[in-house]
Amino acid sequence: MLRALAQRVADELPADVVEVVLTGSVSRGMDDETSDVEMLVVTEEQLSLEEAFARSGLPEPQTWGPQVRPTRKVFGYRDGVPVEQLWWSRDYAEEQIAAYEAAEAIAN
Repeated sequence: MLRALAQRVADELPADVVEVVLTGSVSRGMDDETSDVEMLVVTEEQLSLEEAFARSGLPEPQTWGPQVRPTRKVFGYRDGVPVEQLWWSRDYAEEQIAAYEAAEAIAN
């Protein structure tokens, strides 16, 4: 059920969204009745929080925590289910992937 909801939310995101990655317990098939839907949403350019709210597809979007990185945190409910979206620019996503790959190379 939550995977289908995540797909509907992803399908309704605007065309300027480059990629959507389902994360958290739903992506691992470990979700239960208390799970939320967590998504990483990548756009070409860095968005303001207001722009991420407008593109989120969530009614009455909110945010949480400090906005200290180039991550826009958007939260809302869809069909009564909590949905968290982390909005990253493509450049920031590529930086994070490169850092992860470098750490993996060092570890191995």
